[in-house]
Amino acid sequence: MRFLISAGARVLDLGCGTGDLLAALEPSLGVGIDLSPAMIDRARSKYPDLKFYILDTEDDAFLETIEGPFDYIVLSDTIGLLDDIETALGGLHRLCTAETRLVIAYYSHIWEPLLWAATRVKMRMPQPPVNFISNTDFLNILDLSDFEAVRTEARQLVPRKAFGLGRLVNRYIAPLPIIHKLCLRTYIVARSRRIQARRNASVSVIIPCRNERGNIEAAIERLPRFASRMEIVFVEGHSTDGTYIKNVSE
Repeated sequence: MRFLISAGARVLDLGCGTGDLLAALEPSLGVGIDLSPAMIDRARSKYPDLKFYILDTEDDAFLETIEGPFDYIVLSDTIGLLDDIETALGGLHRLCTAETRLVIAYYSHIWEPLLWAATRVKMRMPQPPVNFISNTDFLNILDLSDFEAVRTEARQLVPRKAFGLGRLVNRYIAPLPIIHKLCLRTYIVARSRRIQARRNASVSVIIPCRNERGNIEAAIERLPRFASRMEIVFVEGHSTDGTYIKNVSE
């Protein structure tokens, strides 16, 4: 996850568990949300400098209790647990700015037998059943929720450090064509289209004028301000009434 999220950012982790991932990201402001009181109690005891809340990600009312915005909103192995993914994602726009990135991480279903075995031998924390969704379906759900995917990556071919070999394999071999399809985890980075749509772009207003000596000033006064930065360009068309000379001199 640190490939995607820089240290010192404002991070909201939905489905934070014991808070290990959130702490590893070294946020300037870290907020973790989870349904499990036991998980939140453990997270609070381990990382007292971070904020943790017992809340439901799919409850619209929880958004009102969280003070945003955030630089990153993380759903790591959480998305497949949601009953209504589209609605849950749609409620996150309030916590976004134009620069906020939504980071969704989930594991490939082809690894399910190995993950099940790792859980049985207590090498992996037990997890509730999840809905497996294809990459294409994820992208479609993001689109319906007014999020735009800007980056998709597959990583972690070896989920252990393995005396340093795991890191080398994951960094240089896992991203290779075809091989990346075997990776354990997929990461999708998205941004809010609703926030992007609300951003005020600069605007140029082009006004052709010919023999409009008495109307230039009135045109400027009547023009409403509909953008944060506006430029008005008058194109003079060989007027004979002194339009250009009068208004330049004024």
